[in-house]
Amino acid sequence: MGGNVFRLLSELAARDVPQVIYSYKLRPLYRAGALSLSTVLVAYSLSFADVSKLSASLQYKNANGEEKKDALFLIKAYGPIGMALIPLTISIGSLFILSRTVTRVKYIPQMQQMPKCEITRTSAILGREITVTRPMKNIVRSSNVSIYTGKGPQGLDDKGSFSFYLKDLSPSLRTPVNSLYILPRSGAVWKSDGRILSALFGDSKKGKSILSDEGDDINSSVGNKSSKEEIINSTQKNIIIQEMMKLNANNKVKFHSKSKKEEKANLIKNIVNNTKSK
Repeated sequence: MGGNVFRLLSELAARDVPQVIYSYKLRPLYRAGALSLSTVLVAYSLSFADVSKLSASLQYKNANGEEKKDALFLIKAYGPIGMALIPLTISIGSLFILSRTVTRVKYIPQMQQMPKCEITRTSAILGREITVTRPMKNIVRSSNVSIYTGKGPQGLDDKGSFSFYLKDLSPSLRTPVNSLYILPRSGAVWKSDGRILSALFGDSKKGKSILSDEGDDINSSVGNKSSKEEIINSTQKNIIIQEMMKLNANNKVKFHSKSKKEEKANLIKNIVNNTKSK
């Protein structure tokens, strides 16, 4: 992982074709394991419920008239049937996690419009690809887990979690369940730099700086000092996206041209100045 995050953002904004900024290969073994576990738990749940029902019916049949009217007796007799919901819930949960695991995230530039984000996952049972496209502003990091940690080759490693999460804030969602996306930390990030994801999706948890690098030539050129406590919040994320839109609006000019280099430098300066002032 190297270079300044603003330089990487400006390079991404200058691309006139969609770019894969995150990818993860879901191994067939993981899918087979999740489906097998789910099947076993469903079978166990149904079997347990059936046995518990037969046992409760037998107890009720052998009980006298007063016991049959006793609420405590009925709870003791039929209560264990409800425990069958535990393995059933775990089964559904394993399928849910499998179905919400993201395999690909694309950054889609838009001419003079808000850039979009294409998220691809696979269905739990059939393994079909499911793709949704949302405005970048509608996809944000979940508040409980940080994306960028500064650890590992991509800056994403974390001993406390194997994944980080994104939320879909689109008003068109029918259920809150569809708003969650799970991204394993072992996935590949564009340019192998996790700060790209932090900048695009927001990262409000304190930790290693993602806005600057000590001794970086871009930061020194704009007169900003590095800070170990700088973070990307939602306001700063919006500033970053707006500046990327401005650069992408002129993407007919080749990235290596002189004017493009000037636009790239201006993008970096604008992002740094605006985010540092927040």
